[in-house]
Amino acid sequence: MKTLISFLLILPLFSWSQQITFNIDGYLDKEYSGNIKMITSKDTFVTTVENKHFNFKGKLPDVSYVWFKTDSLRCPSSPSLYIDSSNTKIEFNINFPNENHSCLTIKSIKGSYITDKMKELERALKNAGSDSANVIAGFIKKYPKLYNSYLSVINYGSLYGEKWAVDCISSLDESLEIKHHVELNYLVNSFSLRKIGSYLPDFKQATSNGDTFSLHTLKGKVVLLDFWATWCKSCREAIPELRNLYEKYHKSGFEIVSISLDRKKDIWLKGISSEKMDWINISEINGWKNSLVLMFDIKEIPQTFLLDKEGRLVSIKVEDLKIGKEIEQLLK
Repeated sequence: MKTLISFLLILPLFSWSQQITFNIDGYLDKEYSGNIKMITSKDTFVTTVENKHFNFKGKLPDVSYVWFKTDSLRCPSSPSLYIDSSNTKIEFNINFPNENHSCLTIKSIKGSYITDKMKELERALKNAGSDSANVIAGFIKKYPKLYNSYLSVINYGSLYGEKWAVDCISSLDESLEIKHHVELNYLVNSFSLRKIGSYLPDFKQATSNGDTFSLHTLKGKVVLLDFWATWCKSCREAIPELRNLYEKYHKSGFEIVSISLDRKKDIWLKGISSEKMDWINISEINGWKNSLVLMFDIKEIPQTFLLDKEGRLVSIKVEDLKIGKEIEQLLK
């Protein structure tokens, strides 16, 4: 199954200019004597538990998406949510699969303004049916200054199209437009970039060998841009087919450029080696913040872009790599 960047998870891609002061009170349903960690995209906060209660206080650059973990390293998932300047109370269930592991799940959240507004939109969408686009647009008009509104434009823009996105951007308060003009411009520009037949602009990024890769150096070759990450199971499952395509067509003028969304260079390099990815590999080692992820409006991986010898976009595939016949035609 493809890995989708959800309505919640897209938040870490972006930053604001003002600081927030957060205060989080956590309550566990069972006794636990270890540490609790609150992890952001850049920092990890650690606190102890006393009488099933813990607290996090501090400052962050802006509204942030965070994960909560115990000392255990082997939980299937970690509970996560937005934090803002609200005084937030979170009730957690803690389970102990065995004596060495402890895993958290969220039971309830109270006092978080941004979470409350998110739930308001989710409730409206449950009954929206085919009118979802208008429901979201109405939410944005109702709350033009709310971060959730900006987030909705970014997350749903590619789904509902250029006109919808531009109209919703015009509904945002000017303060949000100014703060996030870079990301909003990326979204608007991506509509023309993702049109079949369009010429892709040149871009440069560091390779796994430490060199600088430029897309225009591959002019005259059929190119497959592959967005992936080592932590993405479906991406790893697709790599054998990528190897088959590369081995079959590379000598005839076919090239693969894999763009990694990893955050740790050593893990990325290890993944390239273990998967025998002998083609071009590039990354900024910054996850979903990768400039090409923004440029191409990538919301899910694996995702590929097939280019002809002139650099024109031929097809976009999500998870599907049945493109052998297309490659053969383009190589003629």
